[in-house]
Amino acid sequence: MNFHLSSQQAAGSLIFYTQPNFGGQNAIDVLHGETGDIANRSGEWLYRSVAMANMHAFAFSDVNPADSSINYLNHIETMLSANCADLQTLWPSAQVPLHYLGVDPSLVVPVWLHIDASQDVPNAIAAQFVVGVSTTQISALTLPGRDGMLGLPGRTDGSAVSAYCPFGDYDPSTGKVAWSGNGNIVLEYRGGQITILTYSGFPDGWSFSEPKQNADGSWVVELNATVVPDSLIISSLYTDKNSIKNDGIDAATFTATVIDTLTQLPASGQTIYWHTTLGSLSSSSTVTNAQGQCTNQLTSVTTGTATITASLDNGDSRAVNVDISADEPLLLIRGARTSLRASGQRQTGRLVALDALTLLPVSATWRYRNASTSTAASAFLDVAPEQYLDVSLPSGETVTLNPSNIIGNGEWTDDSTSAGAFAARLNNGSCAGWGVAGWGGYSPSTQVNYGVACPAATFYAFTALRSDGSIFSWGDGNEGGMLPANIAVLNSVLEIKGSRGTFALRSSVPPYIQSWGWGVDTPSAINLTVPPYIASMYDIKSLFANDNAFVVINNSGQAFAWGDADAGGAISQHAGALRGISDCCASRRAFGVIAQGTIAAWGDEDYGGNGAEVAYVSNALRLVATESAFTALLTSGAIVCWGNPEYGNNLPDAYRYRTDILDVKSTYGAFAALCADGTVISWGNPLYGANSASVAGQLRDIVALSATSGSFAALTRSGHVVTWGDSSTGGNSTAVAGQLTDVCAIYSNTHAFAALKADNSVVVWGDPASGVNDFPSTINGNISYRAE
Repeated sequence: MNFHLSSQQAAGSLIFYTQPNFGGQNAIDVLHGETGDIANRSGEWLYRSVAMANMHAFAFSDVNPADSSINYLNHIETMLSANCADLQTLWPSAQVPLHYLGVDPSLVVPVWLHIDASQDVPNAIAAQFVVGVSTTQISALTLPGRDGMLGLPGRTDGSAVSAYCPFGDYDPSTGKVAWSGNGNIVLEYRGGQITILTYSGFPDGWSFSEPKQNADGSWVVELNATVVPDSLIISSLYTDKNSIKNDGIDAATFTATVIDTLTQLPASGQTIYWHTTLGSLSSSSTVTNAQGQCTNQLTSVTTGTATITASLDNGDSRAVNVDISADEPLLLIRGARTSLRASGQRQTGRLVALDALTLLPVSATWRYRNASTSTAASAFLDVAPEQYLDVSLPSGETVTLNPSNIIGNGEWTDDSTSAGAFAARLNNGSCAGWGVAGWGGYSPSTQVNYGVACPAATFYAFTALRSDGSIFSWGDGNEGGMLPANIAVLNSVLEIKGSRGTFALRSSVPPYIQSWGWGVDTPSAINLTVPPYIASMYDIKSLFANDNAFVVINNSGQAFAWGDADAGGAISQHAGALRGISDCCASRRAFGVIAQGTIAAWGDEDYGGNGAEVAYVSNALRLVATESAFTALLTSGAIVCWGNPEYGNNLPDAYRYRTDILDVKSTYGAFAALCADGTVISWGNPLYGANSASVAGQLRDIVALSATSGSFAALTRSGHVVTWGDSSTGGNSTAVAGQLTDVCAIYSNTHAFAALKADNSVVVWGDPASGVNDFPSTINGNISYRAE
């Protein structure tokens, strides 16, 4: 008897042997979702030895409602815990025929049925169902006081099992069941809970309790066979509200009253079953009190008219309608959250709070969900894109933003043949990718693709940080897309940053800084392996990257660097002596920092590595860079520049004395600044979006800016979009202009834009090969700016 049953569902298995030994001879592995009904496949099977590895074994009788002659006196219905060495020790004389089902407890949830021993006939149920995450159908028998399996739903939200349930009368003297009818019950797993969606076809007076969880993690449903007299009726059903908002919070309360028509007295202890055509009820059944009354509540996140029905087991029912209308928000948030793109491509998000009616800025309280402090302002700089962000008005209205939704990669170059990819964090915590497939433009394997808090990018790969501190990567394996084994097992990662082709992480345990990808795992002229003295630093608070060098800042605000010495990997003596560094920014081959308002830079001087021309500044606030030039925003609202004149260090004289600059974004070779009056100014290289004259008349009421390598996109207060610059990288949005309404945030890769709208859809434009032509429409509806 040499055969093997295969499955892709789980690694655990039941191991059957033809003799009571564990020598491995004639072993048959039965994986999740495969019945161990070996008797039907081998007449010589003795049921003498079964071992389990990371698997539960469900032992059950051969139930056949079509044959009323079967004796069930010695039937077995039980779930064995994992790693049982030998079932022979539990059943020395196994019942024949006896089946085994290998159940992986990480994939399915056991749900038992309990029938009280005093249950009047019919008093037996044979549940026939398909095991979750498999194609195996089984039948399990429940008798009074002898629980059987009602279903095995999968452990994914929305996984449901429909059990076909023949029922009949059990005779304990003969062990036989006289089958008399059929019912149906549907179980669903959602949010870690088992619920009964519906049941039908059972005898009058039968009802099933809400599932309750057992200590071992399984669930149990109890059969209640109390017969409701026909004299009981629901005398009234009323609601305290005829309409509610669709915010999931506003609730209507329903009160049902049951009386006995023979006595005209309230009927206590009666179960009322509730159903709604829209929204969610707080309970599927309630029991009347001494006054014959019970209540329920309805909430909803959708709009329409809900019909709520209350019914008794005898069929009596009443219904009432409630209108559910859209909750009109008073608070709008606009702007993309920070996107951790590679090297100097980082896009720091500036978010703004607006009055939903006037579209004017309003003061709000901004607080990261896990933070103890908050900020009160009309605009907010996003420094923790991996966290949920709560934004509240003094009235109490709160909008919660999801972590950063979309990130892009791609080459930061003037080569027009280069392209990019996108990765989106969906509402279920997984990532979906599209664009250049070799650079991560595909969705990672479902085995690792879960629990994502925030993705980061190199030019050619992505890494996702999970909320539990673990990570996974995909894309070009030589450029950071292949995670080393020693890093793949971490659950302590706090931060990830990407250079051109190398990732570095910051951890809460030693080694505190680690790297992988180009220059670490592959032969190269530049060594990007983290030096031991930096890897051992326990007080690092932030991490930064340019093309081939990294910088860390410790708690005292001191900078340390490694990588290509000519490109900032060797920190200058002046910069290394600084303390109190509050900001760091990278061009392709240089770094700039702000320390107590002063500016310092190091690295390749052609790329902004010499900040001598702005050494006089004492009130610098924040830095932004193109590929080889820097702009500093000052506390006064002014700006100063340094670096390569051809790529952004050419601030026009007309802009040098402005003191109304709120934000600056950069392309490969140009800057654009948002002014306090909602207009935009731009400068730098005309090939990369420096000239916005063609859309100057449209650049009004702007609240946020975004950029690709060669073009800019401006978001208006009303949610419209204005674009300019290189048309091949998104500077021309004419083809999608009609779709760019009610936009919440604009993200980008190097060659295309992706706008996230309030209706949870995404609009893409720019280079067709960079995620425009292959945008997966299945993302729409599964991604949202606001947490839902």
